[in-house]
Amino acid sequence: MEITSLFIKTPTMSLKLLDITNDCHPEHIPMSNTMDLKDSKTNPPNPELSSLLPVTGSLRYIADRTRPDVLVAVGEISSNATPYPSDGHIKTAKRTLRYLKTTQNHMLRLGGNGPIEMFGFSDASHITSGKSKSRYGGALYLGLDSGAFWSMSKTATTISLSSCESEIKAMTLVTCAIIHERDKLKAIGFEQVKPTTLYTDSQSSVDLCKTLRSKENTKHVNVRINFLRECINKRIIEIVFIKTDLMVADLLTKPLAKTIFNELKFKLLYGFGGDVGNISKHFTPMEQVYREIDLRDAVLVGQIRTRINLLKDKSPKRVRFSDEEEINSGQKYVDDL
Repeated sequence: MEITSLFIKTPTMSLKLLDITNDCHPEHIPMSNTMDLKDSKTNPPNPELSSLLPVTGSLRYIADRTRPDVLVAVGEISSNATPYPSDGHIKTAKRTLRYLKTTQNHMLRLGGNGPIEMFGFSDASHITSGKSKSRYGGALYLGLDSGAFWSMSKTATTISLSSCESEIKAMTLVTCAIIHERDKLKAIGFEQVKPTTLYTDSQSSVDLCKTLRSKENTKHVNVRINFLRECINKRIIEIVFIKTDLMVADLLTKPLAKTIFNELKFKLLYGFGGDVGNISKHFTPMEQVYREIDLRDAVLVGQIRTRINLLKDKSPKRVRFSDEEEINSGQKYVDDL
């Protein structure tokens, strides 16, 4: 069997920050879906209470590169958390660290056997509490066998008057990213002939983008709607409705309960198992992924052990310090597996 996927794992150096908490209680979601940090009050000035800036910086590095499933938690921790974070921010930061430690073997899967055909998801969480700034989420894929190569979880800079307006703004941001990525794919020889499918769970947004009428209560977002219509007419995007419980980008807009979070997380990290039908149904693509990971590890372990045996066959006097270091690091990798 040929290995066609690349699995990107959080670097060991980055995981050292997990040692800052002594609590080893396992966590399976990075943030409680009942936790609301928007109204949390910061603690009074206290020299003994350190800022969360060093932690959030490290968490942001991990979230942006290999673990997009913690983007919402990291974004919420970063908001109003300096210089003296609230108890809720500290509690969520520790929970996110425990979650990363519990799931440190999770990886982001890229590549696969299918054709390179981009599609994406767009969603928004309409916020009415606190500063009433919504959160936008989006994810782009290059194939049904691959995880998301681009993910976004962003707090709005302006207030939306309705959930439909929030969805329109999120779709605009994801569409801009689609245009950029299509240009890059064309430059390297993978021009997208078909329009990129953009999934949304807002039926009203789909209807607004497909109708030519302008309504009184949507005129303040008319420019965004016309932009999306133009992209549809130019066959850059095709907007398709999908149910909320199947919306992958929902993971990138708000904290979710454990069951739905785990399903969407695996879709975000590992893709849809090569079947377009899995987008519109409940599906956890782990059986195939585990087989590929096991095969990759088996091949890698075989290569490492061969190299170790070759180094050990040398005369002790001829073994250099770098060879001893390579033997120790290779043996540690094999033991960790």
